[in-house]
Amino acid sequence: MEPMVTISVKDYNELVRNSGDKRVIKALKIIINRVLYDVSVAMKYGSNYNVVDGLQSFIKKIQSEDSCFEEIIERYKNDSLHESTEEDKEGSEVR
Repeated sequence: MEPMVTISVKDYNELVRNSGDKRVIKALKIIINRVLYDVSVAMKYGSNYNVVDGLQSFIKKIQSEDSCFEEIIERYKNDSLHESTEEDKEGSEVR
């Protein structure tokens, strides 16, 4: 039988509140990094980038996916790592 741990309602609420804060911060970081990436790509090719339109399309894309929060965050985190890796490869090929 596994040992049980008892915590107060106050401590439980604090844990839940803090985990939510971390999730929001993680989501904001991913969204901001995505926008910055899109802006840098637009600048690289000399085109304009509308941040509001970019955020709206990003939100619509997230809402249309049938995944839990953690899966979405993990997928976008992996996508952004993959994009920066490809960009680094392109930059090193030019040099």
